[in-house]
Amino acid sequence: MNRRAKIEEELRMRLMFFEGIANSTVDGFLVVDPNGQKILQTQRTIDLWKIPEEVANDLSGHKQVAHIMHMTVDPQKFIAEIQYQMEHLDEKRLDEVELIDGTIMERYSSPVIGADGTHYGRIYTFHDVTDRKNIEKQLIQLNSDKDRFISILAHDLRNPFNNLLGLSELLTENLSKFSSEEIKTIVSTIYDTAQKTFSLLEDTLL
Repeated sequence: MNRRAKIEEELRMRLMFFEGIANSTVDGFLVVDPNGQKILQTQRTIDLWKIPEEVANDLSGHKQVAHIMHMTVDPQKFIAEIQYQMEHLDEKRLDEVELIDGTIMERYSSPVIGADGTHYGRIYTFHDVTDRKNIEKQLIQLNSDKDRFISILAHDLRNPFNNLLGLSELLTENLSKFSSEEIKTIVSTIYDTAQKTFSLLEDTLL
């Protein structure tokens, strides 16, 4: 095997392994040239965006952009981001695309810049973050519910404690002035309030 053939074989093997690595990840990859023409697209990308075969085979990328645009909740935002990237070639970008079916896709793109400063295109990475976002929403709701519960609990506990403090203070300051029957009534009220408050607290802890 001559030197050129050996180099070509090495390049072919490297390309095969690179494509294998790209296709084995949970993320989708798309590589485009400076004009937005598709150079490489993994099957995972096609699956994530539910791209029909005839659209995936269109190298210009126009059909694919139109296909995805009609899947998004905010098509204008989707197009505006692509336009921004075309006008700011050196910028890395990270955003989220929400689809009408409830899927939330994280889209990251990075320019491919050669050692000489030449812009060769852009690499896109797509990651389905729907489950993570749903969990985040649930955590936000749980946190809100927790705050509301604590507010209600604080209100429910404050009133009986105010009663306990008020009656205790009244009893302490006027012990010598009250009859045994009055003292018995106040102590009974204090006990009843304390018992109900303790039951409320115990139920809460359980």
